[in-house]
Amino acid sequence: MRANTGNSSSLFRIGLLAARLAFGFFLGFFLCAAPGLAQNRPQVQILTGSLDSGDLKLYDLPNLKKGDTLYVYLARLSGNLDPLVAVANVGPNLKSFKPRLKGILQKSQESFFKAYRDLLNAYYLVWDDDGGRGSDAALKFRIPADGDYKVMVTGTHQGLTFGEYHLLLGLNAPQVLSGRATPTGQVIARLSQPSASPVRIQEVRGDLTPQRNATYYRLRHIDAGDTLYVRVQTTAGNLKPALILKDYGGKIVRADNLSGLHDVAQLQYTFKEKSRNYTVHLHGVQEDKRPTSGSYRLLLGVDAPEVLKGKGKPVGLPVIRQPIRVRVGIYLNQITEVNQKNENFGAVGDLDMEWQAPDFAFSPDSCQCDSKTFTRAEFEKFVLQHDLRWPRFIFANQQGKRWSQGEVFWVYPSGKVQYYERFSATFQAPDFNFRKFPFDSQKFFINLECTDYQEDFVFDVFPQYTWVGKQLGEEEWYIVKHSAKVTGIVWPDGSTYSRYSFQLLARRHLSYYIFRIFIPLILIVTVSWVAFFLKDYSKRVDISGANLLVFIAFNFTIGSDLPHLGYLTFLDTMLIVAFAVTALTVVANVALRRLEAKGRIALAEKIDTYLLWGYPLFYIGGMFVLIPIFFL
Repeated sequence: MRANTGNSSSLFRIGLLAARLAFGFFLGFFLCAAPGLAQNRPQVQILTGSLDSGDLKLYDLPNLKKGDTLYVYLARLSGNLDPLVAVANVGPNLKSFKPRLKGILQKSQESFFKAYRDLLNAYYLVWDDDGGRGSDAALKFRIPADGDYKVMVTGTHQGLTFGEYHLLLGLNAPQVLSGRATPTGQVIARLSQPSASPVRIQEVRGDLTPQRNATYYRLRHIDAGDTLYVRVQTTAGNLKPALILKDYGGKIVRADNLSGLHDVAQLQYTFKEKSRNYTVHLHGVQEDKRPTSGSYRLLLGVDAPEVLKGKGKPVGLPVIRQPIRVRVGIYLNQITEVNQKNENFGAVGDLDMEWQAPDFAFSPDSCQCDSKTFTRAEFEKFVLQHDLRWPRFIFANQQGKRWSQGEVFWVYPSGKVQYYERFSATFQAPDFNFRKFPFDSQKFFINLECTDYQEDFVFDVFPQYTWVGKQLGEEEWYIVKHSAKVTGIVWPDGSTYSRYSFQLLARRHLSYYIFRIFIPLILIVTVSWVAFFLKDYSKRVDISGANLLVFIAFNFTIGSDLPHLGYLTFLDTMLIVAFAVTALTVVANVALRRLEAKGRIALAEKIDTYLLWGYPLFYIGGMFVLIPIFFL
C-alpha cells in the first residue's frame, strides 16, 4: 500500500510539471505572436473628395508591412466621374505623365488606350479602372516590402471626367472590394500635397462703359474654411469701382468702396461651409450724377492674401466660372408668307442649341445609357429638381404665338446638352425699305435672345446648323445670301444679354412686275404718244381721258399691296409722273381742240409738233433723273 501511494504521488508531480511546462510554452508563443496578430487585424478607412477635370490626388500610406494586403475601392458620388486608382511606392513624377503620353503618341502609331495603359504600368505598381461595380475602380495589392506607399485617384484618361468620389481603403480587409465596409477607426492614409496647388489666383481684365456700367462674375465651388480675396483696380479712365460679394440668395456679405472715394476696392471673406453660386459684382460709382467708367484689373484668389496687395500670378484652378458658350443654329425650311403691308413674314425652321455644363454631367452607370432624352416639360422638371440652369430664350422679333412641332433635349454624361425644336412663327421685319420697289432687296431677321445675363450664357454661331433650304416655297422672293452673327444687347438698366441674329437677304422675282406692270405701262404710254399722230383733237381728248383712268386703276392696284409709307417708292414716282403727264396731255389736247375751234389751226399745229416729239423725250429724260435718285 505504501509503495502504491508513493508511485501515485510521483506520477502526480510529473504531470504537474508537464502542465507547467506546456503553459509556459503556450504563454511564450502567445506573447511572441501577439504583435503579428494585432498587425493582421483588419483595418478600414473611408475618405471622400472631389476631382475637377484634369485633376488628381495623392494619399500617403505610411509604414506598411510586408505581407499585408491592401484593398482599395474608388466609387463615384457625383458628376460623370469615371474613377481610376493606382498604387506607387514612391511619389511619381506626375508632371511628366501627360508630356510623355503626348510624345509616345506623336512618335508611334500606338492607340491612345494602349499607350495610356503602358504608361500607367510604368508609373505605378498596380492600377485599376473598372474593377468594381459599373465604372467603379477596385484593386487588391500585397505589400512586397516594408515602407511608405501612395494611392493616386483620378478620372479616367486624366481630364475627361470629374465629380465627387468615395475612397474605401482596407488593410487585410477583403470586404472592401464589395464597396461596403465599416470603418474600424484606424488612419491608414492621409491626403498628401494635391497635384493642383491649393492656392488659386485668377486675373481678369475688362471695361465698364457709361452704357454698360456693371458686371458680375460667378464663383466656382469654394470649400469650407477657404478664404476668398478680391481686389479691383482702375487701369484707365475715371472709373471708381465698387466691389460687392453676394451669396447664392443675392444677399450682400462683403462690400467695399461703395462711396467711390478710391480707384481701388478690395475685400476678403472666409467661407464657413462649402458654397456655390456666390457672385462678385463690380460697378462704376457715380460722380456728378454720371457713372464713372474705364478699364480695370480684377484679381481673385483663394487662400492667397497677396492678392490684396495686387500681387500674385495666375495659378491653380480658376476661381470664377466663365460664361457658358451656347452654340446656336437655325435652319430655315420655308418662308410661308411675306406681308409687305404689315411688315412681317412667316417662317418654318429648325432651331439647334448645344452647350457644355458640368452641372448636367452624370455617370452612365446611373442609367446604363449613353444619353438621357427629355421633352420640354420633362426637362423643366429635371432642372427644377436638380437646381440647374439652362439658357432660356425668346424670339425677340416674334409676333403672336410660336408653334412648336417638336422639342427635344439630349443630355450626355460629359455634361453636353443638345436642344432641337421645329418652330413656325411670324416675325416682325421693321427694316423693310421699299424706296427701290420693285427692284428692292430686303433683309429678313430671326433674332434669338437669351433671357439670362451675358455673364452666365453667351451665344455662338453654330455654322453646321445655320443655313437655308433649297425650296423655301415663297414665289415672289429668292434668297441671295444668308448669314448669322452674335451681339450683346444692352438694356436701359445696363444689363447685357446675348443675341443671335439669323439674317436673310432676299430679292424679288421681277417677271411679275415686268409683264403685269411695266410692259402694260409702256404700252399705255406708247398709245398715248401714238394718239398725237391723230389730227382729230376730239378723239385725242377721249384717248387721253381713258389713259388717265387706267393710271388711276394702276395706282390703286399696286397701292393695296404696300404699307402706308411716309415716302415714295420708285414705282410710285413713275406712276405719279405718268399720271401727271397723262393729265397734262388731256389738258393739252383740250387746249388744241379749242384753238382749232377758234380757227387758230396754224398755232395749234405748231404746238402739236412740239408735243409730238417732246412727249417721249420727257419720259426718257425723266428716267435718267429717277435712276440716280433711287438707285445711287
